[in-house]
Amino acid sequence: MIIPANEAGVVPPWVTRAGFCVDKIYIRMVVDPVQPIHMGVQAVEFHGKAKGSMNTKSILIILLVAFISASCAPAAKVVPTETAVPTSTLPPIPPTFTITPSPTTQPLKCDPDRGSTPSTTLDIFTASQKLDRTINLGEALEFPDQGHWYWISKEETFYIVKTAGFNAVRIAIDFAYHADPVQPYSIEPAFWEDVDSVVEKAIACQLVVIINMHNFDAESQIPYTDEKRFVTLWSEIAEHYKNLPDDTLYFEPYNEPGDPDYWNALLTKGIAAIRKSNPTRPIIIDTADWSQISGISKLRLPDDPNLIVSFHYYSPHEFTHQCVDFIEGAESWCGTTWDKSPEQIALINQEFEVAAQWSKSHQIPVFLGEFGSISIADADSRIRWTAAVREAAAAFGFSWGYWDLCDTHSYDGSLTFGIYDCHKHPLDQSYWKQDMLQALIPKP
Repeated sequence: MIIPANEAGVVPPWVTRAGFCVDKIYIRMVVDPVQPIHMGVQAVEFHGKAKGSMNTKSILIILLVAFISASCAPAAKVVPTETAVPTSTLPPIPPTFTITPSPTTQPLKCDPDRGSTPSTTLDIFTASQKLDRTINLGEALEFPDQGHWYWISKEETFYIVKTAGFNAVRIAIDFAYHADPVQPYSIEPAFWEDVDSVVEKAIACQLVVIINMHNFDAESQIPYTDEKRFVTLWSEIAEHYKNLPDDTLYFEPYNEPGDPDYWNALLTKGIAAIRKSNPTRPIIIDTADWSQISGISKLRLPDDPNLIVSFHYYSPHEFTHQCVDFIEGAESWCGTTWDKSPEQIALINQEFEVAAQWSKSHQIPVFLGEFGSISIADADSRIRWTAAVREAAAAFGFSWGYWDLCDTHSYDGSLTFGIYDCHKHPLDQSYWKQDMLQALIPKP
């Protein structure tokens, strides 16, 4: 049985963790903070008393299931208990629930031993190509509240990503929010446990992991007064992961930096802090101007043979960001389509050529770290645009990462760029938006 959450995605307050034994039927209600509550039934001996704390509505649910179960089996003697509640005092019966069978027949998990590989020092262009077919894991650890984190903590998330054909995951994380605001700026041990759990699950599935500082204390940009905190946090992150093989985990100091001059100063100090404990690990450097291609010519990089430069691509915004609430006037873009006209393809090639020429002249590989379109855009246009951008990246030799995995629109009504319904339960391969997945990873 499933007790659905309300329209706001909140579990009804009368639902508690409870257990009750009635005539060889043991009913347990287990609260899942994000998913609907699943009620399991199994045979046990009658103990003659309630287990745990229950309110009146919980007892009603329990008695209802016991009544249904008993109708399919011979009646048995019920031993009265001193905690019995007269039926006349019970509130009205809640709405009828639906039964949702699990579509999966085997555990969706990877072998942790297969994820352990000897450390290999790669040519940086080879290291960059290991990021081809990356999926971004956003809408999770870059938010401060654990309500967003549920799906990213599940083993099956990484199994599903790997078996769909992806090779890497870019994990967006707000470390600053979970660190001391004053020196020594230590990251909370409990948060390290959460992040480590995600990293371990990804590596167990033989996925390359990108640790991306994404937001800074719930702000999109690093405050000008927090330069020392930024550098210290990266010293701690680098020290924490220094023993992981270079070819399994990469660092990305910051997502979509704005001010080119400030970013050039910060990235130099951040790279120096990382290199003290990780001399050869690949580091991904985002372009300034919020990671647009226009920012690539403004980068001033130190002499380091293990750098990869990343840009993000969301052009035209009128299509990819239609209807979003964080861009003024975006509601006027609602309904914009993308037709894959020769002119539109030429524009993508023209912009990608800028990045390709920069890469060639500087001998630094380029990673298209993000591209994507809002999930409520015209479905056929999304497929055409996604395939066209992916094809252009391949033609210019860029590895790529799609933004992003989770589509939460059906769950909480939010507008996201995702291609997988992460809030279904249990997770299953059938929850991919198959046409979008095909646009990214074509199969015969």
